Amino acid sequence: MMSYLDKKNVVIIGGGPTGLGTALMLAKRGWKEIIVIEKRPSADYYEPDKSFNYQIDGRGQKLTDLLNLTDQLADLSVPNTDFYLTLIKSDGTRKVTKLPIVDPERKTAYWLPRASFVKLLSEEIEKKWQDSIRAM
Repeated sequence: MMSYLDKKNVVIIGGGPTGLGTALMLAKRGWKEIIVIEKRPSADYYEPDKSFNYQIDGRGQKLTDLLNLTDQLADLSVPNTDFYLTLIKSDGTRKVTKLPIVDPERKTAYWLPRASFVKLLSEEIEKKWQDSIRAM
């Protein structure tokens, strides 16, 4: 007797980073009927109220590593390898100090716009997972 768990189908509400990341993880684990429902017309649709940057650190890169997207992430992003503090004085002179707060033992973190990260995940679905994931 087949249970509902054997069907491996799911509907995900929201095609942002969490929704697309969830869809990709499920597809990678063998789920076949994954539907992502999103109100925006496309993955790269610009939303002024959501125009912020993400920092994808070692923890976040567990997803990009699983999907073999970390190299593409690095190409689209700005690495967080150094941290500088600039003091601008009232006379216009500047003093730049490199702060030793980036741990060289940790995986490099990357900064990128939210829209770029969503597009990266969406393109991965289009390239490799169209048979399992359908975005609406």
